[in-house]
Amino acid sequence: ALDSINVLTTTLPHFNFGFLQTLTNNFCDVPFSTGGNKIGAGAFGSVYYGRLSGQLGLANTAVAVKRIARDMIKNEEQFNNEVEIMALVSHPNLLTLLAYSCDGEDLCLLYPYMENGSLEDRLAMRMAGKPSLTPMQRLKIAWGTGEGLQHLHSASHTKPLVHRDVKTANILLDIHHEPKVGDFGLVRLGGGDGGMRTGTVLTQTVVGTSAYMAPEAVRGEVTVKLDVFSFGVVLLELLTGLPAMDQEREVGDLVGHLEELIEDEGDIEKFLDKRAGMLMEWRQVSPKQIYEIALKCLLRKKDRPIMAEVNEM
Repeated sequence: ALDSINVLTTTLPHFNFGFLQTLTNNFCDVPFSTGGNKIGAGAFGSVYYGRLSGQLGLANTAVAVKRIARDMIKNEEQFNNEVEIMALVSHPNLLTLLAYSCDGEDLCLLYPYMENGSLEDRLAMRMAGKPSLTPMQRLKIAWGTGEGLQHLHSASHTKPLVHRDVKTANILLDIHHEPKVGDFGLVRLGGGDGGMRTGTVLTQTVVGTSAYMAPEAVRGEVTVKLDVFSFGVVLLELLTGLPAMDQEREVGDLVGHLEELIEDEGDIEKFLDKRAGMLMEWRQVSPKQIYEIALKCLLRKKDRPIMAEVNEM
């Protein structure tokens, strides 16, 4: 496995593990909010705060170092995948990979630090001292996220890249609340069929997060329309502030939950996130239209728009 890592085809800079240890105060596990370095943790490992002083030509720049345990072959694959993919794509709404490290006990990826955390944490009001996102901020986050995904699907490559794990936890917000889609470990080439870029590739392993997953994903189909479906779920979260999955609800997943509520009540306006503002404020961003777009994203595959059409709407 080590050999395979050494032949990574990438132009990205490599940092040695020792340097990253220094940078993150030896991967200090005290939470960042209480003066330590740990920003977060996920299934893959943990994320730590550090500051570059001049490296990569970045003076005094805050970075997030994702440390990925080497213990699972799947982690190595996702690490390689992200390093290779991120050397190909660059867009203001995709999280930039600054550098990587594979010479130490664990694998590491370096990103710019995102001051405003993940969209998931912000919608759930989990970030101390950060107010609820306003309707206008939510609209701009939806738009930017859509632009980032469209770029991933259509830019710079002969075949479209499919993210496969679009969710609010993977949408990060910078200091200006500009969204950056991150976590490219599961990105796969979709099928290419000329101009439309909607060809299907079959995969043996179904990945992603079930509440965001298009029905055809279960059959192992990979097309750009997987991400469109997930984006529809993200729009519903932006409107309602409710999580994509909640075991306490009668219908756990948000799509089914809202279907039931709106069948009874008939209007998304009753279920808009009140923490974001009064109905008057919400109406400035046409929530009914955003909801209509979300519903189109959630249609069955052949009726679902591609990301370019979603952004146009």
